[in-house]
Amino acid sequence: MHAVLHVLAPIVGIIAAAQAHYSLPELSGPHCVGKTIPLVLTDHARNDVFYTNSTTARQILLHVYYPTARLSPACPGDNYATPGFADWISNFLGGNVPASYFRKFKTHSIIGAPLKHTEKDNQLPPLLLFSHGLKVPAKLNQAIVEDVASHGYVVILVEHPWDSDYAEFPDGRVIKASPRLGTLLPGTPVITQDVDVRTADILFTLESVKRGKVKVSGCSLASLADRVGMFGHSLGGQLSLVAMLQTPKIIAGSNMDGWFSNGANATNLTDPSDADARRPFFNLRADPANIPEELRWAGGGVENEIAAMKVQTGPKVQPIIAGSSHYSFSDLTQLSIPAHDVNMPKEKKTFQDWIGTINPTRMHKINAEYHKWFFDITMKGKGDPGDINRGLSYPEVTFEDIGSL
Repeated sequence: MHAVLHVLAPIVGIIAAAQAHYSLPELSGPHCVGKTIPLVLTDHARNDVFYTNSTTARQILLHVYYPTARLSPACPGDNYATPGFADWISNFLGGNVPASYFRKFKTHSIIGAPLKHTEKDNQLPPLLLFSHGLKVPAKLNQAIVEDVASHGYVVILVEHPWDSDYAEFPDGRVIKASPRLGTLLPGTPVITQDVDVRTADILFTLESVKRGKVKVSGCSLASLADRVGMFGHSLGGQLSLVAMLQTPKIIAGSNMDGWFSNGANATNLTDPSDADARRPFFNLRADPANIPEELRWAGGGVENEIAAMKVQTGPKVQPIIAGSSHYSFSDLTQLSIPAHDVNMPKEKKTFQDWIGTINPTRMHKINAEYHKWFFDITMKGKGDPGDINRGLSYPEVTFEDIGSL
């Protein structure tokens, strides 16, 4: 019997690897998810400093996700990656996972699905903004955005062109990361300038929503623009705090492993006595043992992070997920699950080099449940804001002491 199982194991792996398609993890919320065609917004009041022609007006891309009726348990969606984006992911991972692997994935969101009014009295769902990491395509964050939307939120995934290494426009254009960013690290003048550009992108997004420029199923989101939450990964997570301190419209923020290093954001942190510092903030961290060397060199680290968080005097928590790494908070986690669960050793090892040793299904569950919990408290009033200070308990999670000075 053991001999038969020994023979069958690699066959099962080969069959799994040859599947017609893979799906992102099932949505944990009660709704399926719709999305819009990416919306291009042009800010004529700003020149794009990262464009080769700096007199060109700044453009951003908005990918809008929202709850829709659950017509099937699985909430089938469209293709996760275009051929070009699949090639980008494969190249990003050093070519060790073929592009064909990523072309097999399906999302759980459908373009143009009708918006579901999920709140009392047929009101619109609350609005959240998401910002991606430095030079990381916005679309490498689809899984967490879809899952949060499935709990009754409109989520605008903001793409910052020239600081995304693969921004696909509706007309077929693809913009890569600006050569000016190069290999520069947090804390350098260009990255500090990038934070300023991104902050202006977020404020312009809010202004555009307020002016009725962003619609879902023909419905303007203008009524949501004065009370929003924000979350993001890496530099986008740092931005959630920076932008929150620039406008009272952002009432709660979450940061997924974005380091406050060498002044990249420190100059934007407010005084503890300022009322802006008393808004809820959720600072989700990767395992400190897995901090990338470039972030250590640039001033990133536990001590720097604690100092930044102590400035915030409102409800806050800093969970640390053992075995995770910086890119555990991106879709590399969810995309790794088939390789992790079947006999695909080369691909599994490649993913682990980027996302750490934590089980990817567990990582997705912890991240998704934490964000649902945090935004349900801050945006929907489901729970006591004081509970934020205690966090949620998982075997993989410990907490950093970020109590006020």
